[in-house]
Amino acid sequence: MAALLAALAAVSLTLTLAREGRRLPPVRLILAGVVVGSILSAVSTFLILRGEDRARQVLAYTLGDLGFSGWGDVLTVLPYALVGGGVLMGLGRALDTLQLGDLTARSLGVPVERLRLLVVLAASVATAAAVAYVGIIGFVGLVVPHVVRMAWGAGHRVLLPVSALAGGTLLVLADLLARTTPLSQVGVVTTLLGGPFFLWLLRRGGHD
Repeated sequence: MAALLAALAAVSLTLTLAREGRRLPPVRLILAGVVVGSILSAVSTFLILRGEDRARQVLAYTLGDLGFSGWGDVLTVLPYALVGGGVLMGLGRALDTLQLGDLTARSLGVPVERLRLLVVLAASVATAAAVAYVGIIGFVGLVVPHVVRMAWGAGHRVLLPVSALAGGTLLVLADLLARTTPLSQVGVVTTLLGGPFFLWLLRRGGHD
């Protein structure tokens, strides 16, 4: 619950900093998120250094580890994931329209700013619950949706559930690799796999 409340507080602060009147420009939203994330990372580092006796355990958590949790924790996280995912699925058609651009979406009756706010809040609820139990596991949410988009198209009513299944599959395989190699942490594996792929994706996009 503390992780959920802290995530919502961070998101609220980001939205407040990014807001331009009644609008939420994507660039301002990204920059505000980077600033808030950097500040909170500094606070986290300060707290880790104060508790030196538990620094190794906390560091392992920040790198992500499925070994921290069991099936009971899965059942605890499930309602948050279902609520967040359900809201996103319900917004699928509107998200498809938003891909056409803000002006087009508004002309078709989509409340763009309200939609962005709902997406951020729904994603934050689902993400905070997961991170609270397994730590920060990077690049899965960046890489998998792009792969699914290239394979199955950009329709969100297909993209969202397939990305969830593909992301879970990648996470299990990465955890298996982490447990059977010296890498040891699933977050290290996903970063080593996802980082180069994302750089390739950026380079590929620059040539398209």
